[in-house]
Amino acid sequence: MSEPALLDYLLDDGPLPDESELTAFNEVDLPDGLAVKTLNLVDLERTRVQAVPQQRTWGRGLSVGLALAASLLLVFAMPEETSTPQGNLENMTAKGLEESAPKVHLKLARMENGAAVRHRTDRAYSAGESLLFRVQSDSNGWVTLLNVQGSQISAILQSPIQGGDNDLLLPTGEIAQWSFDSTDRSGFFAVVSTITEVSSDGLVQQLKDSTAGEAVQAEALCLTARALGWQCDAIEVMVTE
Repeated sequence: MSEPALLDYLLDDGPLPDESELTAFNEVDLPDGLAVKTLNLVDLERTRVQAVPQQRTWGRGLSVGLALAASLLLVFAMPEETSTPQGNLENMTAKGLEESAPKVHLKLARMENGAAVRHRTDRAYSAGESLLFRVQSDSNGWVTLLNVQGSQISAILQSPIQGGDNDLLLPTGEIAQWSFDSTDRSGFFAVVSTITEVSSDGLVQQLKDSTAGEAVQAEALCLTARALGWQCDAIEVMVTE
């Protein structure tokens, strides 16, 4: 298949190639983790495109599609005698390619009359109310608990975790609580998991660099974390303002 025909197919503008041609593509082994990294970056770019004004969406989406198509062409066009990617793939071979961080699920509970009750997404919290945090994980590792309000990303707790349910604790061993005050605004809490302990400042800075100081959405932050080789889960919280 010629390169123009392949590009049309990759951009969904051309017919499906013959089975023999697809088989030839599939015979090329991708570097470990490249597929996961690429899909994560695709999801992240799709999220970013949604925030672009309508009159500019097509141009940006097209440039992203061409860039991805070019990357795929670069991989699939490798000579048969070598499985080493040709060209500059620096941005696609950064650390954390493999999806190895613990898969995590964040749970919240609110304190009511001294007892923990289920968090409700349709309930707005006010100053003086508190939340508790539990993380369900499929393996051992570390989590960083984040509070995000607008463009502000704050790390509020780091903790080792084990496979299963983990109530997040303070260094003193007490159960960690978030108490709302008059400065809090609606936003979300997120947990980002890593294999080993990562500097909370460094982790937050990498996330900030990827969001460019814009208002951060829960889905976008978690997609960014996954593109960096971590895992993430987030829950939105409404605050009375």
